[in-house]
Amino acid sequence: MENETQQKIDCEMKTDLNLLLECLKYQMDHPVSQKEALVTIYSACQHNSNATDYFQEIGGLLFVYNLAKSSKYSMVKEAALFTLGGLAESNGNTHVYSSHIFVIFLNHCVPLCPFLPNMWFCM
Repeated sequence: MENETQQKIDCEMKTDLNLLLECLKYQMDHPVSQKEALVTIYSACQHNSNATDYFQEIGGLLFVYNLAKSSKYSMVKEAALFTLGGLAESNGNTHVYSSHIFVIFLNHCVPLCPFLPNMWFCM
């Protein structure tokens, strides 16, 4: 019974992450919707390393990284950076994976966001 419940939760989490990624892709001209989707992704993955792993598997990590680099909206860039940082922080079970996200974050995203230290306080 407990295994069935966990499978249902995992299935729902995967569905949610798929829908949130699709929302990011199809709402390119709606920065508020993108910001909300990014914060929701962060929340879904915050204490669930399986969710973080799955988000990477479906291409979400790369999409969020590219969004941080290419969005014309500063609020989306900030939310994407916040999400990348949260994904790196949340996945404590896989040190190499977390380090990989953090290296991407430092090498590619931080130069895009000179106000990064202040960003963490306004999210």
